[in-house]
Amino acid sequence: MWWYRVIIRVVLFGVVAVHTPQQAWAQLINDNEYNREFSFGLMAHPRGVGLDLRFGRYISEGRVEYLEAEFLSIRHPKEIRIFNTGITNTSPYTYGKANSAYIGRLGYGNKFMLSEKKLKNTASISFNVAAGPVFAVLKPVYLDLLVTDVNNNNFVVTKKVTAGAEINQNDVIGNSPFSKGFNELSFRVGGFAKAGFNFDWGDFTDEIKAIEVGVYVDAFPQRLPLMLHTENKYFFPSFYICAVFGSKW
Repeated sequence: MWWYRVIIRVVLFGVVAVHTPQQAWAQLINDNEYNREFSFGLMAHPRGVGLDLRFGRYISEGRVEYLEAEFLSIRHPKEIRIFNTGITNTSPYTYGKANSAYIGRLGYGNKFMLSEKKLKNTASISFNVAAGPVFAVLKPVYLDLLVTDVNNNNFVVTKKVTAGAEINQNDVIGNSPFSKGFNELSFRVGGFAKAGFNFDWGDFTDEIKAIEVGVYVDAFPQRLPLMLHTENKYFFPSFYICAVFGSKW
């Protein structure tokens, strides 16, 4: 699959970059004046958005190890949001979606500096790799339907989306309130791995203001039951872009 080829190429390129002799880079790391760094990032990927928190410490010249926590939404690649055009004032919903998924990652990673920012208005480049457990929270989907009784009165009925539910798509007016289904949460545990390049152009050497781009894969021992009418997945590979802000000390 092309996603896996992309991931392998990014990782291999990063490994080659990390092991390239330092003389080959435009700027080198000399005496590092910082011991710690903290950053947070706003992430976007094709299947949702997320938040990244990262705490790192400098352990050797050109290398930072870090712990990170990420929280993001995830969608099945076949999800398509639609409207019921037969009823006015409807909201979009995803046909066949049985569960919404939100994931949290706890990872250990390493940042390998390729080009260090030493002066104002310069940029640093690093290659980051991380892995760890991933936790998925599944919330069942409920839909609101507009139905008519024998006396020709209209009223709203809420139904949970299941394989056995009788839901006429012509009656759907949209998703039920977000709070619906919180008492029916289920959980899955898996693992993740990610790799990416970080481009930091902060105004000062102790400031982190960066864009990170890379690839990741979330994997679960059981298929995540997101959809009813299509095959659910064990693996969720994707790419991401993250705006990162933080500081060093």
